[in-house]
Amino acid sequence: MVLVVEDDPPTAASMVRALKRAGHRVELAVDGQLALEALQREAFDLVILDLRLPRTDGLEVLEVLRGADRQRTSREVGVLVVSASTELESRLRSFALGADDFVPKPFWTEELVARVERRLARDRELAEETWVLGSLELDAEALRVRVDGATLDLTVTERALLGELARARGAAVPRETLAARVLDGQSRTVDSHVARLRRKLGAAGPLVRTVWGIGYRLAVDA
Repeated sequence: MVLVVEDDPPTAASMVRALKRAGHRVELAVDGQLALEALQREAFDLVILDLRLPRTDGLEVLEVLRGADRQRTSREVGVLVVSASTELESRLRSFALGADDFVPKPFWTEELVARVERRLARDRELAEETWVLGSLELDAEALRVRVDGATLDLTVTERALLGELARARGAAVPRETLAARVLDGQSRTVDSHVARLRRKLGAAGPLVRTVWGIGYRLAVDA
């Protein structure tokens, strides 16, 4: 089920209509407070979140949502931010708070639906895989990542990046491939996501190695 959080009536109506036409169940929240209430009572597969909202703005909704995710062991909901702001600061702030994708307004609803379906497909694919590579354990079914037995707090995007690197089993994965499979082609944000992933890996951060001129690989022998 998809939660659309949008206060502009024409934009909200077009998103809901397009998603329902594609076969998705949709709930609409027209302000940030209603979105938080919906997230408390329903387990959504994905949230489409505008940033400029009445009562509680989108960044605050995202911060509260990710804080709640850290308190539970169930699946973390994916968040796709939509915003009329094209400033890099807005994008980086959204990603820092745990957004998985950022779509600037105006956008084609067909593209939005395609991004939603790719995100949901990746989540389903990830949920079927489990790896133990060196000191790294990625338990996809339980949405849990451990290094030397310690559970890490990763976003959906960070787990997806780690999953793509794990699938390669030590081979280099080009930045363009990671961008296409995880970040809907946003190659400029790959490095920042990997940097945050390394910080969360802590002492095991060198597990993710840079392959200059190509991309990244997982040092499964580290």
